Amino acid sequence: MALDSDGFMDIDHATLVSILSRETLNCKEINVFNAAMRWAEAECERNGTEINPKNIRAALGLIFVRFVN
Repeated sequence: MALDSDGFMDIDHATLVSILSRETLNCKEINVFNAAMRWAEAECERNGTEINPKNIRAALGLIFVRFVN
């Protein structure tokens, strides 16, 4: 599954938004959430920021809304 691949952590934010905005993802929502969290942690590391909830939300941007609705 693409969301579980190591390469998924290397995509840019626009690609993340494009993937996670799809209504036709063929996997459970928890898998989408876990992939997004792993991506956000990797993004924090790339940006040299501490991995914490505030920075994870900032890395995810508006796509975070998907998980709180």
